Amino acid sequence: MELKKYNEFVDNDRVILEKFIEDVEIKCGNMSDLDKISKHPSYIKIIENGRESIPVLLKKLNDQTCMFWIEALRKITGENPDKDYIKTQDIKKSWLKWGMQNGYK
Repeated sequence: MELKKYNEFVDNDRVILEKFIEDVEIKCGNMSDLDKISKHPSYIKIIENGRESIPVLLKKLNDQTCMFWIEALRKITGENPDKDYIKTQDIKKSWLKWGMQNGYK
């Protein structure tokens, strides 16, 4: 019984996180100013959620390429596997590879 309650809590956290992500995509999707995007309240919540956000952001990155998700991953992880790349596709691939190497699917 306790495990079910825990799973419901985890599922609810995921739903809330996905709502923050949806909010950022809707309100910031056409913006190119990362500084402005990074000040959006929902974007801040995603970053504050920390490593729990990584699997969802990697999935988003796999489905699309948004530079603001790459920047969020950099902030959360403190890593920069894309430092040697310029092309967006290469940057995306480097993060997806990083995710696999670090146990994220």
